[in-house]
Amino acid sequence: YAGASTETARIRSGGGITFNGDTAAANALDDYEEGTFTPVLTPATSGSITISSSTAKYTKIGNLVFINVFITIGSVSSPVGRLGLSGSPFSATGQPYAAVCHVNGFSSFSGKAGALVEASGTFNIDRYVNGGLAADLANNAGAGDNIFLTATYPVS
Repeated sequence: YAGASTETARIRSGGGITFNGDTAAANALDDYEEGTFTPVLTPATSGSITISSSTAKYTKIGNLVFINVFITIGSVSSPVGRLGLSGSPFSATGQPYAAVCHVNGFSSFSGKAGALVEASGTFNIDRYVNGGLAADLANNAGAGDNIFLTATYPVS
């Protein structure tokens, strides 16, 4: 539109990208990465879960990681407890951070699930029951069920 400024970007000689003539190293975008990873589902108490297909992507910009995961469960063997989802290439800095999660097809439970990314980079996934969390989502898992998870969290 009329009067809009035109932004320019250039690569700093010391590394990173700067914008609008800013040459300060502290303001340079010097860390950008995207990729995929292989997620692993583990029941917290006992049993096992195999994944038949998954899409797990990440984007890291500076000290923030954005994770998007879609999983289809292939088979289960008496899973009990909360679900642990591991495999992310980045561990969280500091306290656990909330993630958005939805499950579909779980016996007697489909819908909202709660997820936290722990400092280890593992997501603990629970189900919502009457406004609270119940740590037994794995008990409801079956072949063909789906998990959708997205998260943003800081890293070192």
